Amino acid sequence: MHSARGRGFQWGESFGHQQDHVTGSSAPGTYRLLQLVPPRAAEAIELPVWAVRRWLSEQRANMDAMADIPVSGQDDNETSRQANQGRQIFRWTGDEDSSQWILPKKIHPGDTLVIPAAYGGIDEYGWKPDASGPVEDVGHKAAEPFASRRFAVRIAPGLLKKTDDEALLAQAIASSDTRNWKVLRDTVKAVGLPETIVEKLNSLDFSKRKVEVYTDIYGVDESGNPRGIVFLAPSGIKGLDEVESDSPSVTENDFAGSLPGFALSLQQHSTDVEQMAERFAKLAGLPEERILDLKLAGYLHDAGKVDARFQT
Repeated sequence: MHSARGRGFQWGESFGHQQDHVTGSSAPGTYRLLQLVPPRAAEAIELPVWAVRRWLSEQRANMDAMADIPVSGQDDNETSRQANQGRQIFRWTGDEDSSQWILPKKIHPGDTLVIPAAYGGIDEYGWKPDASGPVEDVGHKAAEPFASRRFAVRIAPGLLKKTDDEALLAQAIASSDTRNWKVLRDTVKAVGLPETIVEKLNSLDFSKRKVEVYTDIYGVDESGNPRGIVFLAPSGIKGLDEVESDSPSVTENDFAGSLPGFALSLQQHSTDVEQMAERFAKLAGLPEERILDLKLAGYLHDAGKVDARFQT
């Protein structure tokens, strides 16, 4: 999913730290959120830089030319002028100093950009620049293959069923003992959360280590109450396979492993590729000796990186 013109563009439902996320405010709050819930390949779309710049500048002309695959674009002087203004997006690098909200003109080839869901731009089929409705947040689903390593549950205004629930959520967090994560979880569950979030919250019972709670990520409301909360099982949860049968594998999500701020060991990557090669070979109906060859090739394909010259 790497391109000379663009990289991963991800739509996230809830950002912000005491300020409105759509305005592109408060880089520290957004950075902290993405540290806890790092971007994943399954929620990314690779797009040409010129197309994203034009879309963020709200230029509707030539929208039909904006393909959902990298193509050489019309990044001409007109597009450059348009990019000097427009809606802000968050550039995620994994580093606090360089991760920031930027204008379209600041987009660089290879950037990983996180875009507020309220901007629209995609539908259920993918990239659709003239789509104006809010985008469904798929962050929880994208993180499923990694649940046994790291597991987080976000509860924020943009993920609730109704706008009226925002005040109820803030009151529930403020009235609960944040030192006891189970009490806090049961309190926020009573707000009337979507079923998918309730299921994730229940899965925290299988955390391998103590669950961490963050109530300062989304800022506070007018009454000074926290607007949202993140529950984090830093070592993942028990009883779940690394790869769900209906989800992309960790290695298929190899793009996520190359995202800044997300570490993936060579040993784990090699094992993932070996297992993926074996599954592919079996599904292709290859003989046993070829399956063994492909397994070995998959495991050794990056062995040269052990050399000290690759360690920087």
